[in-house]
Amino acid sequence: MSNKLLIATCQFPVSDNIRKNSSYIKKLIKKAASNSADLVHFSETSLSGYAGVDFDSFDKFNWNLLQEETDNIVHLAKEKNIWIALGSTYMQSAKAIPTNCVYIISNQGQIVNRYDKRMLTKNDIKFYTKGVDDDISPVNIYGVEIGILICYDSSFQEMFESYKKTNVK
Repeated sequence: MSNKLLIATCQFPVSDNIRKNSSYIKKLIKKAASNSADLVHFSETSLSGYAGVDFDSFDKFNWNLLQEETDNIVHLAKEKNIWIALGSTYMQSAKAIPTNCVYIISNQGQIVNRYDKRMLTKNDIKFYTKGVDDDISPVNIYGVEIGILICYDSSFQEMFESYKKTNVK
């Protein structure tokens, strides 16, 4: 354990097309793995698309396809022996408002953590529910404790204070 991580951070034109987003993501995972990255990081809602930006509502959202493509990416993590921070959307139940989330997927092909965005913008509130305030759980990757924040979360000092109490690097 070197206490260092090689992180590949990836950007592509995210859309409302889950299959297209997934295709970009899988291609970039393979590229990151071939370049010996330990962790590959994707943007906020990179798999699902961003409600209110990429699509107008969750009314006709294909939750089954989102789950299928998430499973494909989880399997690819194991195949390529790489950790993944995957921006997506999480639906707890059919009656719940979804969360804007990041899945941490291990190199063994398991979702080991999910962080839900906690500080929502005025637009976010129309489509997403905020994450739970005590949902701070760092993940150890090759001896490095990492924490997760999503976009607007990083504008608030209290978000960093939560991680300050841990060994997050």
